[in-house]
Amino acid sequence: MEELQEIHKLEAFVDPKNIDVFNKFLEELGRLQEIERKAIEQSEEIQRNWYTPMEVSGMKHEIDRLNAELAQIKEDNRWIPVSERLPTVDKMVLVRTALNEILTRKLFDASLLEWCDENTDYFLRNVTHWRPLPSAPTGGGE
Repeated sequence: MEELQEIHKLEAFVDPKNIDVFNKFLEELGRLQEIERKAIEQSEEIQRNWYTPMEVSGMKHEIDRLNAELAQIKEDNRWIPVSERLPTVDKMVLVRTALNEILTRKLFDASLLEWCDENTDYFLRNVTHWRPLPSAPTGGGE
């Protein structure tokens, strides 16, 4: 701002034919100084909001932890092909058949890939995938 005041003093020495050019120069200089002031304010604001290296390291650690937790949740909740592995015999699981039926069954005989429910002697053999049953809900639901 002091520079702008000093430049205004020069106005007395400007040829009257060039006074319009001089005034436009002063306007442009004022506009540029305002842009510079705003840029400095924004820079100071950014610096106030920077994270310390220790904070960034903690955030990266938390992101890694959450990614590992998400990967485990995905693994625990995916459909497992029977060709990959089988559940424990007599443990109830969800099964998916070749006809895209989703049923609750338990593995009865791993060597024959026979599955049954708890109430019948009906054996199912066209199971393609299985997954653990979800946990029971917690809390008081309606």
